[in-house]
Amino acid sequence: MKKSTNLFLSFLVFFNIGILGDDEKQIQSALMSEYQSLLKRDAYNQKRVDEIEDIAIKNPYYDLRQWIAMSYVTSSEVRKVNKENLTKAFNILHKSINENFFRSIPLATYATSTPDLRIERLQLIKTVKKKVSLNLLNDIALADLYIADNNYELALDILEPLKVKMLGLVLNAQTLEVLQVLKGTSTPFLQKGDKLVSINRELISFNELQKVLLRYEEGTKQKLTFIRDNKSFSEDFVVPKKSFSLQKSAYLLAIQSLTNKKDFVESNALDYLDDELLKLSPSYKVFERLVKASLCQFYSTDEKNFNHINAIKFCKDIVDEDIASINANKTDLATYEFYTRINSNIQFAIYKTSLNHLIYQALNLYYGIDVDRNKKESIKLLSDYFPYYTDTTNSNYLWASKVFTEEYISGNILERNPQKAFDYSKKFFGKDDRVTKLITGLVLDGEVDVNESFLKKMTNDKTVKNFLIEKDLYDYVIYKSFFDIKPFDKGDIDTCELAKNNKLIDKNEFTQIVYSTCVIDGDIDTPKHDIAKFINKLSADGISSGTYLIHKYNLNSASYSSDYKKQLGILKLAKNQSKNNKKQKPKQSWLTEAPFLYYAFEGMIDEDIRIVTKQIEEEEQYKLALLKAEKEREKQKIREERAIARREAARKTGNFIGDFLEFTFKAALVVGAAAVVGDALEDASPEDIQALSDSLMGSYDYYTYDWDGFYDEYGNWTYRCRTIENGRFAEDYNCIGEIKDDDRWPTY
Repeated sequence: MKKSTNLFLSFLVFFNIGILGDDEKQIQSALMSEYQSLLKRDAYNQKRVDEIEDIAIKNPYYDLRQWIAMSYVTSSEVRKVNKENLTKAFNILHKSINENFFRSIPLATYATSTPDLRIERLQLIKTVKKKVSLNLLNDIALADLYIADNNYELALDILEPLKVKMLGLVLNAQTLEVLQVLKGTSTPFLQKGDKLVSINRELISFNELQKVLLRYEEGTKQKLTFIRDNKSFSEDFVVPKKSFSLQKSAYLLAIQSLTNKKDFVESNALDYLDDELLKLSPSYKVFERLVKASLCQFYSTDEKNFNHINAIKFCKDIVDEDIASINANKTDLATYEFYTRINSNIQFAIYKTSLNHLIYQALNLYYGIDVDRNKKESIKLLSDYFPYYTDTTNSNYLWASKVFTEEYISGNILERNPQKAFDYSKKFFGKDDRVTKLITGLVLDGEVDVNESFLKKMTNDKTVKNFLIEKDLYDYVIYKSFFDIKPFDKGDIDTCELAKNNKLIDKNEFTQIVYSTCVIDGDIDTPKHDIAKFINKLSADGISSGTYLIHKYNLNSASYSSDYKKQLGILKLAKNQSKNNKKQKPKQSWLTEAPFLYYAFEGMIDEDIRIVTKQIEEEEQYKLALLKAEKEREKQKIREERAIARREAARKTGNFIGDFLEFTFKAALVVGAAAVVGDALEDASPEDIQALSDSLMGSYDYYTYDWDGFYDEYGNWTYRCRTIENGRFAEDYNCIGEIKDDDRWPTY
């Protein structure tokens, strides 16, 4: 059930009770207004509500009853839509129907559309069926009710046959009194006010008239008996040929088509639309719509007669009429659809079905399914009709959203607009793999704004994780997250957790650097990987950050933390590697400059070199002071001062990640290279569409030299020079020059 107060408030627009003439209607209007004012939390008065409802029930105030029933099938500040309130609405409406106020049937049908009110629905069908049998109600009303009940077979039974033999009269269904003699009638001798009695002395009723006529051959003369001025007369008439019934034939064609009945014949529908006599009726437009809807359905779904041009033509005729009504009434879609549904189930069905077919045809054109591909025409159709498409659970809604997403990303037909692309598809994130990947590309590239909640949802999504692995994009995410680059500039996303969950960590160097940093700084309590393997390999490959992390990692070792010369050697190696790293071309296409994370710690390296150099000087001074000290007490005091200084130095070099960004800058070197590639997307078929670009791969191409620190065979720390080829140490050593153990590192 719809749960919008606006539906109730806007119902007055469609209810056609705004102009009330006599006193009775004015009373009803006043009571409606008062009743509506009571449906607010601060004005609700149960006693007065009961009084107004009692007045409506005890008097033939059918408009007021409708108003009250409406308040029970839509939500308000004081009411919810539930079984109790729907039952109350039905009881009010059912009383009106029993009193022959048949405008209550559509709303009663709507009120009983939930399984909880199945008993009430059967009761409604029984009542309507009885009214039809008494000729108080047109049997179309019963057929419409059967349609709402999904019982199309019974609806077809009521409406068949398609063509009947029409006398050309408008009759009172109860008395068979002639109300109007139509042009071209088979009984020109009849006058208004005459009453039909029998054909060939066989008494007839309104419901049996067509059955009797069908028994006689077309063109034969039969005798009709009628009463005029209380006198009985008999005249011969010519049995007419079979022809369409204006109302029943239209309904029958529509239902045959909607149910995909094989007895639907295209030529019947086309003949109906070409029938000049039918066109003379003032009601023709109403029923023409039903027949056009049958052709819209037929050309869209019939395998042998599929014709997208005709389908679009007839479907547009239906939907354009509804859109014109929506725009003319300046109403929202929910209100319009609600109003349509409670007025005619068949009209509601053909509107929704025709709109769905238009979206489907647009998708066929976009992807070239069973038709020549025409993306421009597809986008035109979608732009015109998708704004009115509310069937969000239909697969066509999802595919249309994908089309808009792709086009607003690629900018091929529509102007590129990542935010619109995101807005079209965000509701499908996590529900559809393709959309999830499309959105991931937009978000990761920072092209759309998302909140922290969505960002966490995205990074935790299984499809996203698999996608990042598939496209080797985890390093891209780690890099941006580590440096708080959009979209990670807001939101508390745990970079260490992301790094830990990267299944490609063994080959992703950026992830190794970040993961090792997190472990060394204590942000990962239970490491899953051996960071010694990572940082040694990184260092051996000439990556400064790896060498610096070796230094940080070994500070936990007493022998290393006390050996300042060894520390200085590693730090200078890291410094030299950092210089080379700055010259490298990025192998990742999403970096615009050298990979900053390779030399990101340069500022800290410089600071640590300064500190360690000072510590070496202090060590030399300490040794010299001990040699000069003559008394043991004086030596002990020197030792204590040295211990305090070493503890302070260890504190300064022992914890670094928390202050890292104070030493450096935001590494805003990332471009949108991981985003969706428009050409790759738009040319793909629905079966094998790819969500993001191919893996971002590149290569180095350079040669340089570097100094490598290592332990020799005697356990002494020393240095050697090796050639680096494409970021890897070569086996041969052909550096020129020698290392000098001073602040210049190295000289050639």
